[in-house]
Amino acid sequence: MPKLRGGYPTYVEAYQESTTSGTTIHLMEEKWDNGAVVLQEEYNVEASLNNNDRYKLSTLNAANFLNELHSNNFKFSPFEQKKELITYCHKIIKCKREIKTMPSNENFEGFVKANYVKHLFPFSHLIKQFKLFSILSVRKINMLDTPKLKRISNHKILKHNNKYFIKHNNKSFEITEYVWKGKHYKIDLYK
Repeated sequence: MPKLRGGYPTYVEAYQESTTSGTTIHLMEEKWDNGAVVLQEEYNVEASLNNNDRYKLSTLNAANFLNELHSNNFKFSPFEQKKELITYCHKIIKCKREIKTMPSNENFEGFVKANYVKHLFPFSHLIKQFKLFSILSVRKINMLDTPKLKRISNHKILKHNNKYFIKHNNKSFEITEYVWKGKHYKIDLYK
């Protein structure tokens, strides 16, 4: 805030792959997130940071702010928000059961990062005897050198050399974290 007011700023940040985030404590007013700012900090983050980790980072900063206010006997000098910076944001996507419903012009990596919540398993495919394959993270790759991977159709999960891949809007991705048959898998990219 005040750049991203509303209930889901970390979702929007993750979708946009923003390199900044922030935390604000403000006074309550009738309009949503409209009150004067008590404490506020903007900080740099990795563009790859997903919604869940952005949210935890903001929560940690909010806890530090509250400790600071408590140690100061809640003495503070609020300041008005800069109205020209204000934009309201909303959760950009609800948990989808089938990834093929995603519009082709959307940011695939951003959607995965925005909806990363392990207990929801966003982007679940129902494949092979009604088993769920749930995508938790991906990384963009170049499939042009591998004919089998080059021919993969959009939104079909392909297993190749014990790894899983998917294509969206003719861009290719390796699935680096997923849940399959009830087990959680994460690919070590540094091996």
